[in-house]
Amino acid sequence: MSHITIGVSCGDINGIGLEVILKALALKKAGKDFRIIIYGSTKVVAYHKNIITQENIQFHSIQTAQEAQPDRINIINCWPDNV
Repeated sequence: MSHITIGVSCGDINGIGLEVILKALALKKAGKDFRIIIYGSTKVVAYHKNIITQENIQFHSIQTAQEAQPDRINIINCWPDNV
């Protein structure tokens, strides 16, 4: 089965974008039929995930969209610097 790929920008890291994205992905059915890719910072996403939810959400750091896997949060690290 081919999964649809959806790319999402994290937006302003000081805004509510990551909160909304992570809460939506924490829903039980979110991401089952899709490959979700967040474009942003793996460190910032991990920080927000730990604050927002206690859910066990799997992260997958990737270099290209072709590496994205379903049932995980795929993150393309757009900037390696600490923020």
